[in-house]
Formats: sequence, structure tokens, C-alpha cells
Amino acid sequence: MLIRWYETKCFEGKIRYYGIAFEFMVEEPFENKWHIEIERIKNIARKVSGEKNHFKYILFEYNIMCDWADTVNSQMIDGVKMTMIEACKALELETVASMPFAMGDGFKKYALSDMLDFVSKKMNHVIVGSKNPKHIEEILRCWRGNLSECSGRQRFSGTDLVEIAKCNNVSKRTIYRYKAYYEEMKEAESEK
Repeated sequence: MLIRWYETKCFEGKIRYYGIAFEFMVEEPFENKWHIEIERIKNIARKVSGEKNHFKYILFEYNIMCDWADTVNSQMIDGVKMTMIEACKALELETVASMPFAMGDGFKKYALSDMLDFVSKKMNHVIVGSKNPKHIEEILRCWRGNLSECSGRQRFSGTDLVEIAKCNNVSKRTIYRYKAYYEEMKEAESEK
């Protein structure tokens, strides 16, 4: 029922594609009551709209401290056990990593560049974010250039941050948030 609704929205031009978020379910073993086979979901989408269905994305937690999507055989495709990442490839689904910084815990042990490098090697897309303005600056710096240069503490103006974000296809809404963080940070520094 839900997949039919999404496919209808695609045909109406309201959305282009859709997917499903697994969050903490990637590591679930086959026997667990929360286990979901993505092949089953893909087959439902095929029944509804054929091979040209719009079911395209699988979002799940993946980071340097939580690599189950690449190490645990939690999926079965045509009778073969495989990892979530392998299953997504086999079904031609795009992977979206959430929580690439392990909900902030990764910063206690790893450099931001190492965490982004780890995730970007296996995933098609990464959702990044932070409440910490310094992390946001570093994230934007990593998007702009070489990941190995991300640990530097170079300062950017609000305009630079916006330009970096635009070059990386970041939404206007997110650009304004980053600019607001920068302005808050600048104001806090001037009060010191």
C-alpha cells in the first residue's frame, strides 16, 4: 500500500525516488523479529511498478565505530547470505550512511577526515551534521578538498562557507543554517 502511494507520487512528479531507513536494524540476525529483507521490499516495488520502479535508497547507520553493514551477513539475495552493502549493490539500490560520526562519539577517538574517508569508501551518499560549529567548518572544508587536509584550523568567512556548500549541492536551507552557525560563532568570539 505504502509503496503504491510513493510510486504514485513519483508518476505525479512530486518526488523522483524513495527509499527506506533502517537505522539500527542493519545488524539484526536472520532470526530476529525486527529483521527485514530488502530483496522483499524491492520485489514489492517491482510488482507495483515493474523494473522501472522508483525505490532507490536504503539509509542505515554506518561509521568507523559501527561497520555492521559491511561485516555482518544480514541479508539474503537469491539464497546467498550477504552484507547490507553487498545486498544493496546486488539490487542496484543506493546506500545512504547516517550517523557517520557515531552520534559524536567518533570525535573522541578519530579525526573527522578519517571518519569521512571510512564512510565514503563504501557508501553512495553520506548524511552529515553537527551542532558544533567547529565540526561544521571542518565538514565543509573536507567537502571542498582533500580529506587529509581537514584537520587544519583555517577560518572561513560566512561567504566562503556558503560557496563551499553550493559547490557541493547542499540545499539552500542547510546553507542558511551553516551561515547562521558561523554568525553565532563570530559573535561569540567578538564578545570574548
